[in-house]
This record gives sequence, C-alpha cells and structure tokens, in this order.
Amino acid sequence: MKNNLYRMAFAVTTAIGIYSSAHAMPIIDLDRVEEFTPLMIASDNPDNWIAPIPSILDGMGKLILHRSDGNFGCSGSLLGGGDFLITAAHCVTDDHGKNVLNSANISFQGGAVSTTASKAYVFSGWDGHTLGDNDDIAILKLDTPVTTINGYGIAMGGFAGLAELHAGYGLTGTGLTGAQSGTFGILHYGYNTYDATWGGSSGSLAYDFDNGTPAHDAFCIVAGICNLGLGSAEAMISPGDSGGASFIMEGGLLKLVGVHSFGATFGISGGDIDGTLNSSFGEAAGDTYLLPHLAWINSVTAIPEPQTYLMMLIGLLVISASIQHRK
Repeated sequence: MKNNLYRMAFAVTTAIGIYSSAHAMPIIDLDRVEEFTPLMIASDNPDNWIAPIPSILDGMGKLILHRSDGNFGCSGSLLGGGDFLITAAHCVTDDHGKNVLNSANISFQGGAVSTTASKAYVFSGWDGHTLGDNDDIAILKLDTPVTTINGYGIAMGGFAGLAELHAGYGLTGTGLTGAQSGTFGILHYGYNTYDATWGGSSGSLAYDFDNGTPAHDAFCIVAGICNLGLGSAEAMISPGDSGGASFIMEGGLLKLVGVHSFGATFGISGGDIDGTLNSSFGEAAGDTYLLPHLAWINSVTAIPEPQTYLMMLIGLLVISASIQHRK
C-alpha cells in the first residue's frame, strides 16, 4: 500500500486489565531496529489477495488526504453508525503532531461509495514522530455519513494465538520483491499474528513478516520469539496501509483490534532479506492497539453536532420558561 510519508501507511475504572492480551506478550526493543518509519504485501501473488466486492471488508476506505504540506494516501475503517472513520494520526499530522488536514476524499467499494471529511480528531498523546508508544490514532468526522455500508466495532476480547486479518489500500508486491511503486489504491488483505509489543507492555502491537524459514524469522533472531508464520497467508503492511485495519472475529462479527502504524527492519543480520525497509520478508511492523483507546474513541464519536447543542439549549430554555411560568 502507498503513502508518501512512507508510514505503514496501525476511564480509570475500566483501565485495569485493558491490556490483558498484550500485557503477557514478549517485548521487542525498538532501539535495536536499524530503521523504522510510520507506513499489503503478500507472500505470493498479490492478485490472490484482492478483497472482493461486496465483502465484509466493504467498510475499509481509501483516503486521499489534502494537507497543508501536500497530498497523501492512507487507509481507514468506517466505525459503526457511519459518521466516523478511524485511521492513523500520522496520516493527518506533521512530524510535530500538528493537525494539517484540509480535507479528505474517502471511497469505499472501489469507488462505488464516496464521501469527504474536513474534521480530524487526533489523540492527544501523539507527538507526530514517536512510534511504538501506541498513540498513533485519529478519527475523521465524515461530512456525509455512510449508511449503505456496515461499519465496525472495537474488539473487546483477547487475541492471543489468533491470526489477525489485515487490510489496506497500500502498495502491493511480494515478500521477495517488497513494495512496488504505482500500486496504491486497491484493497488487499492478508493475515499475520501479533507476537509481542514494542518497547513495553503498553506499547504498540508487534508482528513480523515470515516466509517459513528460520533465516528470516526476525523476532526469533533478535528476541528469541520464534514462529515461522502462516505460509502463503502471511502478509505485511506497506506504504499507504497506514490507518488500515487488523481484525478478529468476535461474536460472529468482524471487529477492529489495531490500526496500522509503522514498519521496521533489523537489517540483514536481523532477518531482512535485502536490508532495505520495503515490506520484504524479515521485516516487522506495529499496530496501534485500539482497546486501550476505547474511552477516547467513544468520547469523540459521541460528540453532538452544533445544531444538536442548539436544540438542547432551546429545549432547556423552554423547560426553564415553563417552570418560571408555573411559579
């Protein structure tokens, strides 16, 4: 998937246990990475992994972002209700975390459904450049709600041992070639498994791109977390997949677990087949884990429209006038 930023372009009372799945996972030291950057590459022919239309992935949107510093491509996921879309914060901010979005063109189902957005809410912990801290998340308020496509909810349960479904519109290619230029814009999908967290138990979710051989099992080489992957189903995010989704099935529904945030390489000695950060075999990536942000997500998506505030105020005035009249 393609993103000119080259980014894998994922309440106090409820906070206890919110990282129950991630807390027990191993930790990857981000300082050991030779190169990492905020950014679907398939193990085999990417044409085998194009999402059909219609499908359960119809809520995945392609984002063309018009920012004060240029135009960029990202991915995002429609939230339930159709008024909001969730994506990566770096898709709408500069390197200092400043929101620089002017407008966004958003399309679903290969362009059959489209809308725009001009309002972005960026998580306050995002500083624009610190990756791995699980802060790379933003929400777009759609100018016209999308009501003909089902949006997604946030997964509330654990994901340990599960294969996550990853999806996005970024550059395609294979694990042997890495991302190929000019391929942004088609929704692809694949699978991977969260192996660890980056930097600490509350860090972003970490996964690597295996080809079934120990020589390119990056996390095994650098951290002793050994897993030879999912065979031809294994996938890695690439530029333009930023803001795309990782899902699990929960209660018979596809639910959001993570938002694609960044990719990383430990170099040839760390399993990367070519030593270049290009979404090839032996690289790794990070997703922003959504469950810890549930309170923030709910606070944004529950914001009433200005006209709603006005109607509430008028209603209060009417009630107050009625009470005064009775007195």
